Amino acid sequence: CDKPLFDERLSLYDIDQNGQLPFFSNSFLVIAGKQATNSVRMDSLGLFFNNNRIPEFQTVTKILERDDGSIWTEKKCKVQANCIKTRKLKHVPTCESWLNGYSIQSQVLRRVKMKNTSLSALFEPCQVWISKLKDLAAREQDYFMLEGKYLDCLWRNGYNVDGECVFRDQEWEWVEKIRFNVLIIRSIFWFLDEISLMSGLTPLLRKRCTKNLITDIAKTLGIHLTKKDFKDFVCLESEISSIVFKSNPRHAKHTLNMRLWSMNAFFTVVTLKGKIRTIFEK
Repeated sequence: CDKPLFDERLSLYDIDQNGQLPFFSNSFLVIAGKQATNSVRMDSLGLFFNNNRIPEFQTVTKILERDDGSIWTEKKCKVQANCIKTRKLKHVPTCESWLNGYSIQSQVLRRVKMKNTSLSALFEPCQVWISKLKDLAAREQDYFMLEGKYLDCLWRNGYNVDGECVFRDQEWEWVEKIRFNVLIIRSIFWFLDEISLMSGLTPLLRKRCTKNLITDIAKTLGIHLTKKDFKDFVCLESEISSIVFKSNPRHAKHTLNMRLWSMNAFFTVVTLKGKIRTIFEK
């Protein structure tokens, strides 16, 4: 699989910052008239569908403008609007006010092509996030633990609001408590997944071994990761995948372990007489 030559998302941030999004938008719809045009007003400002999950977890997200001019986002499952709960995972509908500004993940994304930088400078926006998680965590025996409702407290859902991390789009809840370090790995892993096909990344992010890179990034945030942390991450993430996408748990674990070895390794998992075999591709 070839890497894209042009990163549209990174360009989008700069276009937005320069106030040129309306000019460069793909299309326009202008509704004009001598009188008020409320009769042709759309129900929402934006509409997004997530169709790659099993039917009961497929969602629709609406961006709504209320009568007072405030912007809100509303997300719920297409099958039913109420909470959907399985044995270990719960989907919760959300309705939240719009936050202006970039998520923590977007702030880091804007830095990934900087050449003369350090890991600590690259991931500096994440410090407010790690501070918030520490406030939410509680020590239980040998580990710091988080309530399962914080499962989706990842960089992509966190925003720095006046020096404090505020979370949005918290649609998932795990019924059990989650180890603090496992959530750290989860957030870094999905960030690296997003940039895995980007070209021109800083050499700091081009390490072949994903696990080593995650460990180094966590160190810049003051977190020391162990083999058990990664093992527990693979167990949690494969369980989530088996529930949301009905994937084979054994295959999901194998895929995650391969991606922890190399995020850029493209491979196909096949089963031969009950055994898992990995075929690597260029």
